[in-house]
Order: sequence, then C-alpha cells, then structure tokens
Amino acid sequence: MDEEVIKYYLYKNDKRVMDSGFNKLDKAIEYARKHNCDEVEMAEWDNRNAYNKRLEANRFKVVWQKD
Repeated sequence: MDEEVIKYYLYKNDKRVMDSGFNKLDKAIEYARKHNCDEVEMAEWDNRNAYNKRLEANRFKVVWQKD
C-alpha cells in the first residue's frame, strides 16, 4: 500500500503564505518565524496517489502557533 504524505503549510492573517508546503516541520517553523507567520498547519493524506491527484487532505492539525 502507498505511504501517507505529510506537508506543512504556513498561514499569516488566515491566508496561506505559499502554495507549496514544506516536507519537514523544523524547516516550516524556521521559515514561519523569519517571515512573521501566525501558524503552521500539518496536512496529511492517506496515500501519495490522493496527494498527487490534489485531493483534499484526510487530516489537518495546527502544529505551531506564533507566541
């Protein structure tokens, strides 16, 4: 079975900062801090096929918020 896909997306003022997400949480947080973003959200797809078809992620979770 295909492996799950996890991407981290940055938000500032409730708007996504860029379309492409980060593969690693530490890099996403580093970029978010440098660019004054409000939060990092994790999006998780059950398999790469769903991700490649640009289907909506199966799970979302805020994993970092600005202090």
